[in-house]
Amino acid sequence: MAEQRHIILVRHVPVSNPDGIWYGRDVDLAPTTPQLENLFNRLADELPTAPDKTIWISSPYQRALHTAQSVADKIPARDKPEIEINRGFVEQQYGVMEGLPHQEALLLPSVAPYLQDSWNNGMEGGESMSVFQSRVANTLESLKERASIENKDAVVFTHGGVIMAAYAHVTGQRMSDIFKQRKEKLAPSISFVSRLDLTFERKQAAWNTPPAYETGIPKLKAE
Repeated sequence: MAEQRHIILVRHVPVSNPDGIWYGRDVDLAPTTPQLENLFNRLADELPTAPDKTIWISSPYQRALHTAQSVADKIPARDKPEIEINRGFVEQQYGVMEGLPHQEALLLPSVAPYLQDSWNNGMEGGESMSVFQSRVANTLESLKERASIENKDAVVFTHGGVIMAAYAHVTGQRMSDIFKQRKEKLAPSISFVSRLDLTFERKQAAWNTPPAYETGIPKLKAE
């Protein structure tokens, strides 16, 4: 029985966001390219997939679920895992900012508290970073417990903010502090279809650090 287990978080495919809006649940996907198809094939080869040894989970948002299904399509039927949906892994909720261009959203009076202290304050109808990180941490810890009990690895298709929140949680940091360090090598910039491999010891149920991080497709400037 393996003493070390993995939870691998995969960011979704590129999106099309030419107007630079704060997108929430809905956003158009960018066209699938040969580079992206190669990444799907690579993920299908490298991710744990056996249904009796692996839990596959996706955020319910289209961009994450499309990524999970695209990778699963490259896996032979006998090894193809079922994809579970878990809302705990959805992106940070941006409330009144969603659907608005970035600069326009930042001018809303109800967003000012968030801009002043994003860790403690949320925007109207949305989540502060502390609430968001806590939600992701609780979901991740629940998955860790399940993976430990079932002696399985897990793959989660999710969002950049969720991966950053998970990274902050297992390294004992705050997301708001990590964002201030993003120009430093110690703070990963989560690109599209990038992966964060978190490992933990089953006996101690403790996270191992630092987590392994692998970049995917760089984010386009227009998006």
